[in-house]
Amino acid sequence: IYMTLKDSESELRCVMWRSSAASLKFPLQEGLRVVATGSIEVYSPRGSYQLIARRIEPVGAGAAELALRQLKEK
Repeated sequence: IYMTLKDSESELRCVMWRSSAASLKFPLQEGLRVVATGSIEVYSPRGSYQLIARRIEPVGAGAAELALRQLKEK
């Protein structure tokens, strides 16, 4: 999964490999507030940093609650 994590002042490109993405308990959506943990690497072709996310959790509500809410909305 390739994504860009943003706040009001900055952005950070991020990738989550399939092995880590398999443990996600909720679908990622644009605008979702999350806490991502992992390691920072330099992406040489652009000369920029990117986060290799190993875990992503929603801010506030737990993952199970968020998944249930998203299912209800669907």
